[in-house]
Amino acid sequence: MNGSSDYNIMFNGLYFKTSSSELNLDLKAGINTIRVSTNLECQGVFEETIFISEDILLSPNPANNVSKLWVGGNDNDINMTLFDVTGRIIWTKQDKVPYTRSLNLPFNDLSSGIYILQVDSETVNKSIKVIKE
Repeated sequence: MNGSSDYNIMFNGLYFKTSSSELNLDLKAGINTIRVSTNLECQGVFEETIFISEDILLSPNPANNVSKLWVGGNDNDINMTLFDVTGRIIWTKQDKVPYTRSLNLPFNDLSSGIYILQVDSETVNKSIKVIKE
């Protein structure tokens, strides 16, 4: 940052001032919002929203009939959508994430091919390619 002697920072709902031209912020999993302004209106406002996603893992992949989905983080509820390669929705599911952080996903009704599994929750926004043998 440059152009001012003081900067007003709003980071994830916390407000503070700094005179430093450099600032390191620890981003958390999920949505992070940053807003920087100065006391000079002509300098405008910098705003950015950054989403840090927890990881997911699907195994086995290539999948036969059932694969296990591991979900990182601490979220209790997730939404899953399976798409074919043309973008058509095959199924959507909402599920509770158990203490083991893993769920069994059935793929036995699918034809052989490539699919995309989208997983969303408060701290997860990831997609993974699924190969059905």
